[in-house]
Amino acid sequence: MHFLYPLFLIAGISLLIPLWIHLFNLRKYKTVYFPYNRFFKIVNLQSQKPSQLKHRWLWLIRTLFLVFLILSFAQPYFSSNHQANTYKSCIIYIDNSPSMSLAKGQKNMLDQAKEDAKRIVEKEKGPFVILSNTALNSFQTLTKQQALEHIAALEIVEH
Repeated sequence: MHFLYPLFLIAGISLLIPLWIHLFNLRKYKTVYFPYNRFFKIVNLQSQKPSQLKHRWLWLIRTLFLVFLILSFAQPYFSSNHQANTYKSCIIYIDNSPSMSLAKGQKNMLDQAKEDAKRIVEKEKGPFVILSNTALNSFQTLTKQQALEHIAALEIVEH
């Protein structure tokens, strides 16, 4: 197991806080004297055990909460050798809205974006996903040739 942000594990020192609260409970009890104190001692002994159990569960819940909080910030992940050889998809979004018909030099902005996308496709080797305003939900993976064809076929969409 590896951690994306291992420095957050230093926050594990905060696990001492619930332990400190549990062990050094800051409640001060006052002793009140009554003439028939023996009856109260029996009641006190009977009610102390469930209270101790409740405090142990509370300590355990506090500690587990902090453990999961620290781990969530450290972002653990599992890696193996066979996952290191996998490739990633290259996702390209080309805006083909009417605003891209504005001229930028001799070409309009859509033609410039298509040229930039073609350069990216030529440089990368993984599968490609080409998104545009007409195909926002189309998450098909394409080969290099299919991606180049898809980019060349993009036109400005009139609303």
